[in-house]
Amino acid sequence: MIIILLALFTFIAYLGGVYVKNRSLSNVIRIIGDLCLIVILFLIVRNDNYHLGMQKVTKTKTTYISAVAPNKELPMLIYKQLGTDGKDKIYLYKNGNSNKIQHTNPDKTINRVKITKQKPRLVTQKRVWQYQNKFSRLMFGIAKNDNHHIQTVNTFYVNANWLVASDKQMKKLNKVFKDPAKQKQMESEIEQKVMADLLQAKQQNPQLSSKQQDKLIKQLTDKYQSQIIKKLLNN
Repeated sequence: MIIILLALFTFIAYLGGVYVKNRSLSNVIRIIGDLCLIVILFLIVRNDNYHLGMQKVTKTKTTYISAVAPNKELPMLIYKQLGTDGKDKIYLYKNGNSNKIQHTNPDKTINRVKITKQKPRLVTQKRVWQYQNKFSRLMFGIAKNDNHHIQTVNTFYVNANWLVASDKQMKKLNKVFKDPAKQKQMESEIEQKVMADLLQAKQQNPQLSSKQQDKLIKQLTDKYQSQIIKKLLNN
């Protein structure tokens, strides 16, 4: 609509200056037309540069995720560094039970990782510019800047046993898992530490049930596996 008004008042100013014979009336029409053109151009600039008639809106979406990992025992959230400075990252994950790998959009995006005891998920908060009402959309909608992206904040909620690593670290880790000798050495080290902690726990609490022991073994295994993997990645 704003472009139609721009064309209309341009035409009126042109008619007033060229075809109206009465000089006084011609000047009045032209001045009115020119003033309207100035106002319209001012509104267009304000909309384009300062989002006149628009408001910031945050859209929130929750997606349950599964890990991109070399094995099911070690869930991993993988990121890939972009550019030479490595400041920009994209995170790789799977959507629910899907085997298709998804990734975050690096454009104007902040990525965060938090620990949760609940189901792993990705909460995406996308801030956009939207028109405040139908009139604003009617006036400036031709600019096609509705839902213009401002910023996206991705918050990954993962369990404590998840490992956050780069794609390069994942390749390094894959080599370890494909080496039977190194994998056996790692499993033996984990088992020794778990048994030592389990023995200590039984000494402190002789009444520890089989169910409690199994739960403790699982917790200790996850703990020491994560520690050893992190140590391998940092070497």
